[in-house]
Amino acid sequence: NSIGNYELLERKSADGITYYEVQGSAITVAQKAKNKEVMDQQEDITHFQERFNGPFPFTTDGVVIGVPRASFEEEMQGKITFNGGSIGLTTFNHENMHQWWGDSVSESNFNETFFKEGMARLSEYLMAARTAATTAGGLDTPAGEAAFDASLTARFHTNYIATGTMWTRAPSNPTPVTLFSTPTTYNRPATAYIALRQILGKDNFAAVLKQVQREYGGSSIHEAQWEAAFAEHMPNQSPACRSRLNQFFTEWFDTEFAAAGSAESLRPQLTGPGLDVSAAGTTFYNADGTCKRVAPPPPVTTATISPNAVEGKVVGPATVSLQATDPNSGIAKTEFKVDGKAFATYTGPFTVTGFA
Repeated sequence: NSIGNYELLERKSADGITYYEVQGSAITVAQKAKNKEVMDQQEDITHFQERFNGPFPFTTDGVVIGVPRASFEEEMQGKITFNGGSIGLTTFNHENMHQWWGDSVSESNFNETFFKEGMARLSEYLMAARTAATTAGGLDTPAGEAAFDASLTARFHTNYIATGTMWTRAPSNPTPVTLFSTPTTYNRPATAYIALRQILGKDNFAAVLKQVQREYGGSSIHEAQWEAAFAEHMPNQSPACRSRLNQFFTEWFDTEFAAAGSAESLRPQLTGPGLDVSAAGTTFYNADGTCKRVAPPPPVTTATISPNAVEGKVVGPATVSLQATDPNSGIAKTEFKVDGKAFATYTGPFTVTGFA
């Protein structure tokens, strides 16, 4: 697919990563232009995925669009290949995610292929959630964050009520024929990752991914090590919750469910809090009263005064700076008031000239 006459473009981004864009010379001018619109998004895709995975693990990234048809796309370290003369944005996100999951951190054996393919499929769901957030007002706005989470919840529900081989085959026990089964190897682990994000909290979930990249980058990881990383970031470290998490992994990664029967026997029962479990699922916390969700810490706002107070007092005008932190949902805005006046939205340091 990558042998022939090609046109090569090369550019270096501000963060030092070199991006290559390669297209087969025989591709029409019009198609090349369409392809380039997608190829030019690789840096943006990479930075978005860094939110979850941490820094891009290599110094180069790029894409090759070949003319011959190969029936599938493929990624290698630093190079993603597309066949048939065209490129798709969703698959582009999928293959770029493999730079972290598959190329930087690889599976230890073929039966653990689901680990990386689930992460790559998750990137497609994250892309759709990002689009929903942008439409709602922006990724880092309250409305955007709500739309992002709602998109993932809807995707979880769609996948969870699916029937067929998604549940009757275990992701960790494939045959040579089913190794790359879409429902089992891709969709089921990706759906589990959405639930894990709800169980751990989005910040802890991202912390797991970044830690695994730091500890296993340039190497491989076993299923048990992968699961242990999530366990380490569980908000509730009680034995009951750790046991429940082990049950979650067994259900989602290692269990073959019956093809017919009651709803309870057809699919994993443990899901994440806040997810639609109308298809007989059980939310992770509080189901049996032993594994309870830990209340998140409240947001905290601190004030810095300049000049510094002496014996608790400041003589003359003072500049006040506010810093707010919230490890759960982030900060939408901070409001303050002085001397009982109306609240104002904090936009930057302000000066106080006297106190009543």
